[in-house]
Amino acid sequence: MRLLKMLLAVGLIACAARMAIGQAGPAPTPAPTPKPTSLHATLVKVDGKNLLVKVAAKKSTPEKEMTVATDPKTAFILDYEEGAKLSDLKPDMTLTILPATGTAATVKAHVKGLYGVVVNVDGKNLVIMATQTKKQATVATDNNTKIVINGKAGNSLADLKAGMKVKIIPVTGTAAKIVVVPAAPAKAPKAALPTL
Repeated sequence: MRLLKMLLAVGLIACAARMAIGQAGPAPTPAPTPKPTSLHATLVKVDGKNLLVKVAAKKSTPEKEMTVATDPKTAFILDYEEGAKLSDLKPDMTLTILPATGTAATVKAHVKGLYGVVVNVDGKNLVIMATQTKKQATVATDNNTKIVINGKAGNSLADLKAGMKVKIIPVTGTAAKIVVVPAAPAKAPKAALPTL
């Protein structure tokens, strides 16, 4: 009995020592690299119910054109505004297509615009701190300027508050559309590794 207890104790100590130095067994296999969940492309043209898009070159793949199918269930979002249609898409728009393969469930389209942070509203003008130049800019508006907040149009200039991130279309001249840019989703913190 005493010998059995001693052998058991030695076995436990050896097992604990192997685990402590990382020799408890084969190393875990690394997780496979996740496939992209979205496709980033430039619209070449709308062809019936399909999109002909150009995907920029990456390290190991050259630039390529490809066709992306849409269907009546495909949701179109134009410059953060919900409810757009396939017919609203124009060549040279930047697209984010979800999912990256198969029929598109969601197509987010963007035109060039002036990005900035609202400083204040001054009558019919919007004063922003332009993101690219880091300088204040005054943007003229009129009764036809569309204000989009939370994906919905029908807001007024007075609804824009200091600190809001906005996109103004077009880049110069009187604003046709001012969109409050949604905040990017917060990234999940990395899990801490257990200590031995």
